[in-house]
Amino acid sequence: MDRAVVVDGPDDLLLVCHKPVGVACSHDLVDAPLLYDQVPEALRHPDLQTVGRLDRNTSGLLLLAVDGQVLNRLANPKSKLPKRYQVTYAGELPAEAEAQVAAGLVLADTGERCLPAELSRTKSGRCTLVLHEGKYHQVKRMLLTLGARVEVLHRDRIGGLNLPANLPVGSFRPLTDEEWTALT
Repeated sequence: MDRAVVVDGPDDLLLVCHKPVGVACSHDLVDAPLLYDQVPEALRHPDLQTVGRLDRNTSGLLLLAVDGQVLNRLANPKSKLPKRYQVTYAGELPAEAEAQVAAGLVLADTGERCLPAELSRTKSGRCTLVLHEGKYHQVKRMLLTLGARVEVLHRDRIGGLNLPANLPVGSFRPLTDEEWTALT
């Protein structure tokens, strides 16, 4: 696979992306196909990094930045920036699932307590989960702890920024001033 050409774009670059399933948020060629190889050439920068990550099987809203202070401000767990996920799952959630999540669910695999979050069932086999942190595979691990298995995972909101409805899957573009304001 040919590596994408990396140009030295603007240092204040902040991009919004509609990440597709099947693409890795990695710079390691072993993980190809890579998200960074799909960034349009005019928007590439050698220091471009994702703000947090979405695993290969998760789609949705992803931000990319060059500025380390911006990256830290948005990704730092202390910011507790809410991230909303739409989840399709197999299995049954217990009646007390919402209360357990709101109290700070203890993950079955590690015994680690999550920060309080919001879980709401939207219909059978679907729910919305709002997190204020970003542990490794947190949504999947939380649902497993509750007795369900994630089948489809999509992030549609970070802070006050919704995934733009007019941003096609696999597309990138600079964040607007209005979107930056909504984000923070």
